[in-house]
Amino acid sequence: MRNQSKGYGIIRPTPGFALPTVLIASVVLMVILTTSVQITVASSTSLEDNYYERAATLAAEAGIEHARACLDSNNNIAQWNSSSPLRPGSTCNGYAGGGCPSSCFIVNGDGLQTTYTVGTATSHAGDIISFNSLGEADRLRTSTGSVWRSYTSRVGHSVWLNQ
Repeated sequence: MRNQSKGYGIIRPTPGFALPTVLIASVVLMVILTTSVQITVASSTSLEDNYYERAATLAAEAGIEHARACLDSNNNIAQWNSSSPLRPGSTCNGYAGGGCPSSCFIVNGDGLQTTYTVGTATSHAGDIISFNSLGEADRLRTSTGSVWRSYTSRVGHSVWLNQ
């Protein structure tokens, strides 16, 4: 806008063209909104990933508890091995239990399946038994029920026998 002086020092504004100001403000607002949407989407994705990674860790910890219960009930002798690992619904020797189909899960619903596998237990000098549990959380497609993304977590555990 230009100011024009007309007589006796009175300054009166002359009409200007507002389109450049509106365009610049629109572009600035669009950049701010786009950045906000990107940050929101990134945060949402990160929180979802954290949720499923935590589900996999909890599944692995469930495997640890299953193995500990088996050791407690068998005088600290592991009856499972890599060819017959502990899984949800399996007996302490690693074989599928009674009312459980071949693929039992800890959680099976709402687009999520979680399971664990506990491999061979290793004895160290007769004092310590150690083993690993691999937890897996699978996201399922709502349309087909097939797995479209998997998250895994490995948790190790040792049991001291002379305590």
